Amino acid sequence: MAWCEATNDETKDFLCSLRWGDLSGELVMDIGCGMGYMSTKCILQRFPRVSEIVAIDKDPYCIHRSQMEFKNDSYKKVKFHCISITDMAELEPWKGKISKIFSFHCISFVRRQERAFRNMFELLIPGGQAALLFVLRSESDDVYLEMMKNPKWSRFFRHMNDRKILKLRESDPTYYSNMLKQIGFLVLFCREKIIEHVFYDDEECKDVIWESTLLENIPRELQDEFVEEAFSTFLTLHPRNEADAALKISD
Repeated sequence: MAWCEATNDETKDFLCSLRWGDLSGELVMDIGCGMGYMSTKCILQRFPRVSEIVAIDKDPYCIHRSQMEFKNDSYKKVKFHCISITDMAELEPWKGKISKIFSFHCISFVRRQERAFRNMFELLIPGGQAALLFVLRSESDDVYLEMMKNPKWSRFFRHMNDRKILKLRESDPTYYSNMLKQIGFLVLFCREKIIEHVFYDDEECKDVIWESTLLENIPRELQDEFVEEAFSTFLTLHPRNEADAALKISD
């Protein structure tokens, strides 16, 4: 869970940087909530006085797990829904009713990003605000692009959008800032930050591969082999540091 903890730390730091008060009584939305123990939990801890968190994700499994695991009173303000941010028809009940939108580590995986941003704009009340945090490019992408090109593994990734990864690498904060302004947003803050993750041993790095959603595409009987090959590819592309003790990867 080391990687998840690091991601949660980034999310918490970002939430603490927002000067939004305590959001008392406000209806907010978490876009790309996953299984709830990351972004949604962080939002509720930071803003416990919200009236409700509408947590959406297009993955039925994630929503089912969230609904099963977050049943206690501490999460009674959270409502999980299996909805894609690109589907305005399903989002209609909240059109013009959301005061704050959060989205962490989600937009990178959305193919129709402009449509997603337009839908966010439609969801917000007049004067509403959105806070988006996502990976623009990552050195780990090199590893997965190489694995997807390998004939042994490519058949398991036919639905993966490698063009999307390459497109993200061509984008920058100005690209997104201009897109959001054209939609109608007033952009208060938009910048790129380099975050470095250090793996102190091989197993910690392999754990990240095990936690990757890409592994869901690999048959269980081949997953050990995939992890070992992905790790070997990682070492080839991103060698150890001078002390031969740690591996580094930048987002």
